[in-house]
Amino acid sequence: MKINLIKKTNIKIKKKTQQLIAGALICIISLPAIAAVNNNTNNNSHKKSTWEFIKGSTPENALLLGMLTFHFNPNSLKHDRWSNNLIGGVYKGLFAGTFLNSFNNRAYVFGIQRDVYKTSFSNNIRMDSGYRIGLISGYDSRMGSIAKASPLLPFPEVYTDFKYKHVGIELSWSVAVVTAKFVVTF
Repeated sequence: MKINLIKKTNIKIKKKTQQLIAGALICIISLPAIAAVNNNTNNNSHKKSTWEFIKGSTPENALLLGMLTFHFNPNSLKHDRWSNNLIGGVYKGLFAGTFLNSFNNRAYVFGIQRDVYKTSFSNNIRMDSGYRIGLISGYDSRMGSIAKASPLLPFPEVYTDFKYKHVGIELSWSVAVVTAKFVVTF
């Protein structure tokens, strides 16, 4: 009886820890974009309107490689794929890519990408935050009831890139996962 109580307590602690980590990652990724609402643009005499913030700016052209995922659902942590073999790109504000999703199915994603916040820490180190909105394929009813009705699902994603010169790491959040990807800009 005492052992079962200890096991249940350990499971609860593990779930709470996972939720805390997920919440912290979401905050880290989202904070720069939220802060941009109150920041001045490069022209200090003008603050961004809500529409200017949402519209953002065209991101740099980039190649996206590899992808590691952290799932919010504890059951997914045990069974789903965490390394997704992404290859994708961004060109003039449009993105597209393919990867092996969490269920080991080939997924395709495409849509628009916008930067809403940019800052430089030096001549070589910078951070860009923004969003992607598009469509994604490769999911079934395990993703949710909407996946039963359509082979294409809406795809929202919030991201933050940390770059040194033209190479960096992107952290992003979409629906039920936090991801990390390699980025090469050109």
